[in-house]
Amino acid sequence: MALALTAGARESADTLASATVTAMKAVSVMPPTDTVSSARLRSAESVADAVRFFGGVQIKDYGGVGGLKTINVRSLGSEHAGVFLDGFEIDNAQNMQVDLGRFSTDNLSRIEIYEGQKSGTLQSARETGSAAAVHMTSAEPVFRKGKKTSFSAGIRGGWFATINPSLSWSHKIGKNTTITLSGDILSSNGRYKFKPAFQDTTLTRQNGDIFAARAELRLAGKPSHGNWSAHLYYYDSERGLPGPVVRRADGFPLSADRQLDRSGFAQGRWSGTFGRYSIAVSGRYAIDYTHYATHPEINPNAVYQDVYYLHHNAYASVAHRYVALSWLSVSGATDVQYERLRSDLAGFSEPSRVSFYGAVSAAAELEKFRASASLLYTLTADFYGNPGTGAFARHNAVRHTLTPFLSVLYSPVKGLELKAFTKYSNRTPTFNELYYTLIGNASLRPERALQNSLGASYGILFGGKWRLGAKAGIYYNIVRDKIVAIPTMSQFRWSMKNIGKVDILGSEESLFFRHEGEFEWGFTARYTYQRALDHTDVNSNSYGAQIQYIPLHSGSASAEAEYKGWRADVSFLWTGTRYTVTPNLPEYAMEPWTTLDVRLSKTFLGITLAVSLNNICNTRYEIVTCYPMPGFNLLASASYTF
Repeated sequence: MALALTAGARESADTLASATVTAMKAVSVMPPTDTVSSARLRSAESVADAVRFFGGVQIKDYGGVGGLKTINVRSLGSEHAGVFLDGFEIDNAQNMQVDLGRFSTDNLSRIEIYEGQKSGTLQSARETGSAAAVHMTSAEPVFRKGKKTSFSAGIRGGWFATINPSLSWSHKIGKNTTITLSGDILSSNGRYKFKPAFQDTTLTRQNGDIFAARAELRLAGKPSHGNWSAHLYYYDSERGLPGPVVRRADGFPLSADRQLDRSGFAQGRWSGTFGRYSIAVSGRYAIDYTHYATHPEINPNAVYQDVYYLHHNAYASVAHRYVALSWLSVSGATDVQYERLRSDLAGFSEPSRVSFYGAVSAAAELEKFRASASLLYTLTADFYGNPGTGAFARHNAVRHTLTPFLSVLYSPVKGLELKAFTKYSNRTPTFNELYYTLIGNASLRPERALQNSLGASYGILFGGKWRLGAKAGIYYNIVRDKIVAIPTMSQFRWSMKNIGKVDILGSEESLFFRHEGEFEWGFTARYTYQRALDHTDVNSNSYGAQIQYIPLHSGSASAEAEYKGWRADVSFLWTGTRYTVTPNLPEYAMEPWTTLDVRLSKTFLGITLAVSLNNICNTRYEIVTCYPMPGFNLLASASYTF
């Protein structure tokens, strides 16, 4: 056991400065389904950890500190969930799998999840395109009275030789401009005990180590007619990929796969309001480098690979909003994006993609009624870098779609909201699915999804100190032309095809209450039902079966209490039976699992000390089959801000 006190170096999110709205308020016609509280942000290890308790959300986790962590909302798949940072989508055209584990919560003020889309605000066209969206907002620096500089430093660590020091420095430049420089380093050997499903022997997870470094520079200003921001980001990591735990004839294979990631972006946004008219101009340039290597001399079952991928992404957007009447606003946005993927893989297509997004929308707000409608046009054109394959040389290289959205919200009495939305969206095939050697299929059609949702929420404040709230909702989603990988004669050669129809019927319920005052405490419980059935082929033995990895029942509960600087958080997560494949035969079932986490903290004189006890019942479970998760583990932290 390696236990290290950590200094989680951040100011309490409860003290973050709030934005002052000087123009007509920006109405969010469809409010977020869930918002991460400041307390949850302080206690979460990453964005993936912060959102895993939400209803209708599954985090696919491959285990350990360095394991890939992706989000699936309402069974639509990770590729249908857009991840946004300050309004810019985090892109990965290579495989569309955004790793939420690499994003720290240290510099965030809030995280919101929208089912459908965020609407009614000045936003880019791309923000209207995803079937679901995770919006992360950077925190504004907080300065003590009379001070122009703030500084925080810390270190977090614990079991699996985990250590995570961090620093943050902010300075006020003039009256309305601030600069923030922050960074952290993460190191862990990823070795934890587990028992494989096929025997009772205790083994140690190998090749799950990670060393990562992050650095960020953010400038922000608030001139008289709007605001602007500029953000520089760099991330560098080197990690092992432990691989699945399976029994082979020659024993347990030693995974030796390694992955190096170097990512950076520069993005900026300016927005201004001039009477009834508002405009926002934004741009982003990102580079992602990945180097993947296997070592057959260590693992004889591995096929030798030593390959790199380099992804360039340039993006620009202009958005407009006009308040036509006191209750009606209209908006429009145009986005242009260029992407290029290069690799030293033999025969690689070296694709490039030019995309255009155009969106128009309208939002209405009356005393008890809100409504929003939008229409998004998407055009993508793919080009190829190999000799003899000129522009548009392959079938289906140009794709275009129209995706409408409509939402309404009605509040008949104070505290009660009834809301509904319907949305059509599509997912353009990724570079992997289209162009990878021995895998790609250039004729793939976009994956289409139709969402329909009804919900109600009620909140009340009584006695001056008690808050009580409840939410309930049902939804019906249809996914067509699902993109799947079909094995061929060789296990290393796959064929990509459009097949399938999935019908998804679900419901989500939540209840919370909170007592405010000197002694604050509260409780939240959530339950999700998801019946996601394969309706591809009526003659198939998979027809009517639950699709892979989606539990029929799941839920979570959390409780917190705070008194004179002391705080306690308890979190419970439950996932029911799932299946790794269809049909749903008993041999493909994954056992239900529960986890219980506890965090205790104390704040005094600008110092916060905390200890997190994770999976205290030492539950043996897997989120992805053959990828065992850690048992009981401990992390400790201490922070100081001045």
